[in-house]
Amino acid sequence: MLVAALHMNPYVALAQDTAPHYDPLVPRIVTIKSSLETPGYQVTIVTRCEEPSLLCDDVTYTGVSKKTRRSITIRGSKAVRYCSDGQTPCQDLGYKFPAGNVLYAVTPEGRLSVTNVMSGKVLVDEQGKWIIE
Repeated sequence: MLVAALHMNPYVALAQDTAPHYDPLVPRIVTIKSSLETPGYQVTIVTRCEEPSLLCDDVTYTGVSKKTRRSITIRGSKAVRYCSDGQTPCQDLGYKFPAGNVLYAVTPEGRLSVTNVMSGKVLVDEQGKWIIE
């Protein structure tokens, strides 16, 4: 029975093995920690999101300067591009973290940018590498 369920729906088999009360129609919250290292910063991003979803408003950014060892922790959200209907998320653009007049952004490709939104001045623009832990 477990083998048959696995071929039809892998989540059913997983639910039967590990979570007897799992309902595939009810979204579950999943916490994921990701680390990005750029030449000047060590960044940790923690998402607490419903799965599966491109949308998430519960994301935390912690950035540590390699030069000064100073850190900042701010809350933000996933950044997405919407389809032509204006409502359906089509593409994951990374994360955005507003902090006063400054916007911190991290792309899926590992680019960290920090921009003063009032002046448009780019304060940081560094390409990094995602660290697999």
